[in-house]
Amino acid sequence: MNKATLGLLLSPDGKVLMARKTRGDGAGNMNFPGGKPLPEEMADLRLCISRECQKEVGFVPELESLELVGKLRFYFAGVFKWEVEVFISHSWQEGQRDEGEDMKDPVWIELANIPYGDMWAGDREWLPKVLAGKKVDADIYYSADHKVLEEIVWQFVDF
Repeated sequence: MNKATLGLLLSPDGKVLMARKTRGDGAGNMNFPGGKPLPEEMADLRLCISRECQKEVGFVPELESLELVGKLRFYFAGVFKWEVEVFISHSWQEGQRDEGEDMKDPVWIELANIPYGDMWAGDREWLPKVLAGKKVDADIYYSADHKVLEEIVWQFVDF
């Protein structure tokens, strides 16, 4: 199974850290740090999100603060591609950002000003639910060109 992670870093003053994705699925959109786990991270995806957050935005979430809030399965033209586990953290340390190729221009954005129009259509649907305190399990179906959101099948769960 193709696994990936996303990390929502939420500040005490009501902001979330986002950046522009520069390659891969969703390139050009605003998104959250995350990525594919290394083999040694498969048993605990919190290790992956911690590494990816440091690499992409320069913050290292404390492992015990990472809360699983979503499992999103993405399909393109009906074919499964990714299962993404979404974590929220309210506690982190500042680290050294790797000026890599995946994300650029990280910025803290007030929750009331999240640029939903500059995000993938599916993100516009699940993110408000997660920010409202729900835990989501969803199958998200896009067209073959990854641009048209065709359907979302929801479940609300307690991980």
